[in-house]
Amino acid sequence: VDSGGEGQCDDMKTIDTRSTSGQTRRVYTIVHHSIDARDGVGVSAVVTEGHGMVHGRIVRKQIWIIIAFIFGFSWFGIIVGIFGFPAGRTSEWIAAAPLDLTGGGGGGASFSASAGKLQARAGLEKAKHLIMVAGHTVFKGTDYAEPGVDAQDWVLLDYQSKQLDSYLQHIRVAVGLAAEDEESLVLFSGGATRETAGPRSEAVSYWLYADAQDWFGYNRPKNSTAKDKTALPVRERVHTEEFARDSFQNLLFSICRFKQLTLTYPSKITVVSLPFKENRFHTLHREALRLPSSAFSFVGVGDATPEAVEGERKNSVVPFTSDPYGCHGSLKEKREGRNPWNVESPYPKGCPELRGLFEFCGDGIYPGPLPWDRK
Repeated sequence: VDSGGEGQCDDMKTIDTRSTSGQTRRVYTIVHHSIDARDGVGVSAVVTEGHGMVHGRIVRKQIWIIIAFIFGFSWFGIIVGIFGFPAGRTSEWIAAAPLDLTGGGGGGASFSASAGKLQARAGLEKAKHLIMVAGHTVFKGTDYAEPGVDAQDWVLLDYQSKQLDSYLQHIRVAVGLAAEDEESLVLFSGGATRETAGPRSEAVSYWLYADAQDWFGYNRPKNSTAKDKTALPVRERVHTEEFARDSFQNLLFSICRFKQLTLTYPSKITVVSLPFKENRFHTLHREALRLPSSAFSFVGVGDATPEAVEGERKNSVVPFTSDPYGCHGSLKEKREGRNPWNVESPYPKGCPELRGLFEFCGDGIYPGPLPWDRK
């Protein structure tokens, strides 16, 4: 409706009739749908019957409120887009922490808005010792209580068919080592590498297996005879790293994950794996990361067949010797083949000091500074 001309409306309803100066005037409620096709906006007008001229003033208060809101919000968006959030306040507006993917064992550091920074997961600020278990298989069954009974519940390649017992021993041994060292943190490392298992990771498979076994009796209560009464039970010191797709990434990603959880880098690292992989971890990967030998240990668990030893030499030791960071050739193809779900690694988020190392793909050893360099 326009006060100076003709107008249209979707509905007109007489709500009052009265006479003034010999003329009959009616007050109408006009429901106009030009703003939103779903919700009419009511405006009132006084119309002289028989002449169709509007003598009253149309009330458009609601429309102006909407227009003012849209205009103001649009300018706010433009200003934020150009200048960003006010300096020093961003962390109080938006905060994120790593996801808990294990239902109790994979949580990350928490965010403190008042402090404006991440805080170590409760109790893990004392952790100094990283115990890393490289995953090899994914559980595809439903009962974790006795998964070792039927190897069909695990996704195993042909050469792994006789190694399941060793893989499960790795889990038990790592949990036992954690029980002996109250300043340790276990990380089961391995992504969702097997398409036939669905989007399940090696790391979570290992964590759930240990949980179903009640942590092999090592999950002592806090009021036990432990030296440190405030030390966390074993279950709360076992977490997951779910993005690694080969042994080099197992080690590098676990170091970064340790930093995410504790806000510090480990001062000691222990790797639990198959015995014939010691050279790969202790020599090739450790040297590629420039980790000090004095702070690095390897625990070999399981049997090694002649075929497995030859496969290790041909498919891992030789390629990693010439390509320490796995950026080219068969090592690159292997990583790509172990990512059926197109998962993107979040690292080096949480460990910015390692950005250069994560991005390095040279044939030599990374030359940049590292947090564990000797001062």
